[in-house]
Amino acid sequence: MNHDKLTEAQQTQRAELARKLHLLCSTITAPDGGPVTYPKIRDWLADRDVKLSRSRWEYMRLGNRYVVDDERLLHAIAEYFEIDPSYLTGPASQLTETIDAALRFTLAERTSPVSLYAARTLNQDVTAEHLDRLTALLQEIEEARGRS
Repeated sequence: MNHDKLTEAQQTQRAELARKLHLLCSTITAPDGGPVTYPKIRDWLADRDVKLSRSRWEYMRLGNRYVVDDERLLHAIAEYFEIDPSYLTGPASQLTETIDAALRFTLAERTSPVSLYAARTLNQDVTAEHLDRLTALLQEIEEARGRS
């Protein structure tokens, strides 16, 4: 497939996959507790008979070149990150919004010195909207600390 002739929908699809992978790699740690790196994910996938070249990983993460719609690969990557495969393979949905919000919140909480004990002890009924509001609050606090 010529990557210069992608439809708008295909361009959106590859950009969304890149955005989701960036959010996952920024938020989730590798099984060894460290950051997600290409060698770690490649080896983990190889143990499951799924191949991932460095170039493919890079164009998936950067959202350039080809549209990746290899269901087996995307399902295996979802398994690596311990998320529902439809987050990577399906269209935008309530699940996508919920996972995105949870990941953004986790990232904001991790990068903020503010410890929100209550936020970590919330029950499972937290909505994506609640997590987005908490994330915005954490970012606002961090920005205010940077100005003082």
